[in-house]
Amino acid sequence: MATVAVLASAALIATSATGAQGGSSSPAGVAVADGDVKGAADTIKLLKGIPQSGAWLGAPAARIQLAVFADLQCPFCGQFDIRVMPTPIRDYVRKGKVRVFFSGMDFVGPDSNRGLKAVAAAADQNRLWHVVGLLYGNQGDENKGWLSDKLIGNIAKAVPSLDTKKFDAGRKGKAIDKRLADWKALAKSAGVTSTPTFFAGTADKLGSLSVTALEVGQFRAALDKLISAK
Repeated sequence: MATVAVLASAALIATSATGAQGGSSSPAGVAVADGDVKGAADTIKLLKGIPQSGAWLGAPAARIQLAVFADLQCPFCGQFDIRVMPTPIRDYVRKGKVRVFFSGMDFVGPDSNRGLKAVAAAADQNRLWHVVGLLYGNQGDENKGWLSDKLIGNIAKAVPSLDTKKFDAGRKGKAIDKRLADWKALAKSAGVTSTPTFFAGTADKLGSLSVTALEVGQFRAALDKLISAK
């Protein structure tokens, strides 16, 4: 997977499995009530003080990288982000051991694309991971209208230090299509056909991270093995 490493470490830095393939019938979350953003305080606390750069979360000096290919409407991706991702962020990313990269997909439908434009616009202000976390925390049923402009606007207001006017203009502008095209090209080069899909390793040796279940223990074991390897 050297191609993945080169693209993730060079082209996309510069601009900054299990689950559904084109949709699924698995259970999802419940959309938020009008004006409400569920989990905002927890997301802000989880990410506070951790550097973000475009689609990256964590210290640039971290030896191990984890790339996450995900669709914002995919219920399995939502389960991963809510149940699993906080542990790697707290125990590995915050401690400077791992740096994480988000590559967005839009397998499920048009609402996925709307969400991707939002997180891409947030990436331009180094707040992508806040928006990703809040979208998953407020995820509804696939293609049922939960990923709306109204929800995106409410989430933007909940993200600290986000210029909401710049964010809104960015996600609706043509320039944002470049980042989405980069994510699509990266997924194609890596052979990604479903979400979530994971790659992990060092920058010059990034390989597929296979898990049989979206469980904290499996990701902890995989990351510990990579960290301890010389």
